[in-house]
Amino acid sequence: MEGSGLKEGEKITKEHLKGMDWFADNHVGSTDPVVIDLKIKHADFKDLAGTLYAEGTAGKLSAEEAAGIYSVLENRAEAGKSTPLAIAKGGGVYGYAHRKKIDDPLAHRGSKQNAYKGLIMGMTSDKDYSGGGFFWHGEDFGGPRSYSRAHQDYYKVGFRFTNPSHDIWNLGDVKSGKSN
Repeated sequence: MEGSGLKEGEKITKEHLKGMDWFADNHVGSTDPVVIDLKIKHADFKDLAGTLYAEGTAGKLSAEEAAGIYSVLENRAEAGKSTPLAIAKGGGVYGYAHRKKIDDPLAHRGSKQNAYKGLIMGMTSDKDYSGGGFFWHGEDFGGPRSYSRAHQDYYKVGFRFTNPSHDIWNLGDVKSGKSN
């Protein structure tokens, strides 16, 4: 974590999480100096956080969005008897290939912090922040973007929202045109 001095295999302590608002809300009164043992190597933790950062909404990544993306990786991992990291590494996850963006000196500070926060939220909670999802799309799904074809390639070809609350851009369903 940025400026933490955390070494591979070292446990994440209160000191590492200092300054994260959610930490105070969830661990007030704890006397244990080691709050969380994530049972993951530091390098793997950084790779997952970088994956969430690269997958998230550019410059606007919330901790909840990052936790949702992690939950999707977790859902896929549970279904395939794997791990979220193995799913991310396995191909087809854009963010893993671009995970080092989080280390760029120009990386958006708030999004970077939220990638770490969302990862910890996802790893330490039984809550599924994705609502049972196995896939995710960012804001590029909501309309045409010069940097992405997600709207054209995933939504316009046919898409059905299984729950109206998932249609956060009020797009509505699009019939695919396929007969099956």
